[in-house]
Amino acid sequence: MPFGEIVCGSPGSGKSTYCYGKHQLFTALERPISIVNLDPANDALPYPCAIDISSLITLNDVMEQHGLGPNGALIYCMEYLEANFDWLEERLQELGNDAYVLFDLPGQVELSTNHESVKHIIEKLTKCSFRVRSLLISRNYLPWSNIEHCTSWLRCICVMHIISPTPRNIFPSSSFHCGPCSNSNSHISTSYPKLI
Repeated sequence: MPFGEIVCGSPGSGKSTYCYGKHQLFTALERPISIVNLDPANDALPYPCAIDISSLITLNDVMEQHGLGPNGALIYCMEYLEANFDWLEERLQELGNDAYVLFDLPGQVELSTNHESVKHIIEKLTKCSFRVRSLLISRNYLPWSNIEHCTSWLRCICVMHIISPTPRNIFPSSSFHCGPCSNSNSHISTSYPKLI
């Protein structure tokens, strides 16, 4: 059964960096891993990409053809991917049943929290026998005394917990532990396979 991680978070939070680091780790351990870029605006990928949404649709093409801004174009791209999920499913099947797949989502968190397409795509992945979990990477707005950032991020986390049909983790992208959590082990999910 293939395993996967849905990697989401705000722009610049370290989603692609996380994917690249995990690819390096799995490669060093001689374990199979593949990365799927689902960000149609990301044209400077730091990692080797097994499946790239830009083979199906790109943000610039949508903006030019439909006269949309970047946010509207991203929503269109996610809806297009949902409608053409068979394109993604065929390519995922080529990776094999022992695949460990990272899905690198766009940086607009509202696509995961306020829009249905990403949720439907995740549901379709689980129906394809993918065992996935969500990983929400934060930019770590510390100190937590900044109530606006803290409240906004906690709201985002709560919404992700409500709408995401998968187990999920919160991962701070800096060396700090996130807020009240003093033990980094609290971020480790029991629902995904151990590396060693």
